[in-house]
Amino acid sequence: TQGTDLRLFKSLPIELAITILAAEFEPGIMDAYEGEDKLYSVMQEMHQHHFWLSSMEVKGTQRLQYDYVAKIGASFTKRVIRKSPCWAEVTYLRQPLVATERQLLLLIVFAIIEKQWGFALEVADYAMGQYNDPIFTDCKKAILNKLNAEKWKAPLVVAKRQFNKLLSHIND
Repeated sequence: TQGTDLRLFKSLPIELAITILAAEFEPGIMDAYEGEDKLYSVMQEMHQHHFWLSSMEVKGTQRLQYDYVAKIGASFTKRVIRKSPCWAEVTYLRQPLVATERQLLLLIVFAIIEKQWGFALEVADYAMGQYNDPIFTDCKKAILNKLNAEKWKAPLVVAKRQFNKLLSHIND
């Protein structure tokens, strides 16, 4: 399905499409395939269907012809020539407009998998307002406990990033 993810999504029967809570696409940014779906089209379409962009990882390759790589050397070019954006891996989550208890619970699970803790809390709050099921209160408590447990790690993560940045500058 390379390059046709959006068209496949749009071809789904409406009865099925409205039940989708999370969707992943790999649209193009540049023309790698003839007629491929582009990132801007995916973003526009998903916004219209009440999805929001949960994550995006831009992927790419070096814009350098093979004969130049052979002349200059592959190990050297990997270090000095920047990659150009060619495609993106994107994940969308649906807004919890109208949903069953099961769908809202699944949406919380998808948000947790995506590490979208704030959205998971929003969905739990929304679900608690729609349904009188203690599982949503339990979800909210579990998410808050997870966030509180992660607080002490934040300074270590920042320190690690700074250390890695320092090392990369030394290696350059």
